[in-house]
Amino acid sequence: MTTLAPVNAMTDDASLEMLCGEVATVRAEEGVALRRAMSLRAVGSAGDVRDAMRHVDTLHSRLASLELQLRKLRQA
Repeated sequence: MTTLAPVNAMTDDASLEMLCGEVATVRAEEGVALRRAMSLRAVGSAGDVRDAMRHVDTLHSRLASLELQLRKLRQA
């Protein structure tokens, strides 16, 4: 049974690394989407701004979910 420990540790490390990368990506996408939404406030229609903010909200929810998964994985 001791042979399984290194495999599990590697899997956890790989999962942690992958999840950290995904968090960073979504965080960057959220920043870009938020800047786009703010720039649309000056020149875009109300519908464009609403759609852009909806996209920001979607990314924010995804980010919160990923960060929760990351915390759980780090505690394991």
